[in-house]
This record gives sequence, C-alpha cells and structure tokens, in this order.
Amino acid sequence: RPELNIINLMFSLNELKIELAEQSLMPKLKLNLEHNQSQLNANQEHGDELLVGLNLEIPIERNLGQGKVSEAKVEREYIQVQKELTKRELLYSIRNLVENLKGLTRSINFGIKEVENAKKLQSAEWQKFKAGESDFFLVNTRDMNYAKAKIGLIKKYAKFQKLNYERALWQKPLVFR
Repeated sequence: RPELNIINLMFSLNELKIELAEQSLMPKLKLNLEHNQSQLNANQEHGDELLVGLNLEIPIERNLGQGKVSEAKVEREYIQVQKELTKRELLYSIRNLVENLKGLTRSINFGIKEVENAKKLQSAEWQKFKAGESDFFLVNTRDMNYAKAKIGLIKKYAKFQKLNYERALWQKPLVFR
C-alpha cells in the first residue's frame, strides 16, 4: 500500500537523522601534513622542512547533540506507532468493506426473491383483472410494487458494484506517476 511505503520512507529518513546526530557527537581527528622548502644558507645542511600536525576536535555542544539524538529517537517511536495505527486502519477498512459486500450479497439475494414474488403477484392480479374479479386499482398497486422491488434491486446491485470496485482498488491501488 502507498500509505505504508510513505511511512517506511519516513522511517528510513529518521534513521539517517539519528546517524547524523550521533556522528556530530563523535570526536574528529585531522592529520595535517605540510612540506616546506626553504632557502639554504651557507651554514644549513637541509633545506626541506616536513611538518606533521595532529588535530583532535571534541564537540563542546554534546548536550545539544544528545538532544538531537533523543529527538530523532522519539520521532522514530512516533513513526512506528503511526505505522501500526495505519496498518490497523487499513485492516479495519478492508474488513468493513468485506462485511459490507457480504451483507449486500445477502440483500441482493433477498431482493431477487422479492422481485420474483412481486412479479408472481402482478401476473396473478392481471389474470384476476382479465377474468373480471379485480379492479384496476389493485392492478396498479401490484405493478408499482413490482417496479419498486426492481428499482430497489438495481440500487443494491449498483452499490454492490461500487463496493466491489473499491475492493479491487485495495488489491491493486491506483498509483499516479
């Protein structure tokens, strides 16, 4: 998931911050080598001069550096908690989506039976009307019930298709490049 990739990148960046802060606390050792050639006087034997210098730097702001290390470690813990929270939210969303799909599947099955029953009642009412045993008001009521059942089934099916598309996006999310 892209959300988890972003959190992993944040975690890697934080690790680099910790290493940089710890390196700023380390003593630094510099070795300087200088070579000078001087003018020879009559009483000098050697005209070359070789200087070797050793420079040791110990950071004075160790407390400030320790603070940066501590801050980066706290940020790392925050990122780990954020990652766990994101995983839980993603898992909850997936479970919720799956349960909604299961519920809609059952609802569609009931809707199909409802449409079939409404169709049977409608055709029975029409037969009674043709035989003169029913009035037009009851025929219209049966027709409306059939239409309402069919519309309800279509709405449930559309919602199912929308949720099914969302499920497909969970399996392979859209990534814009």
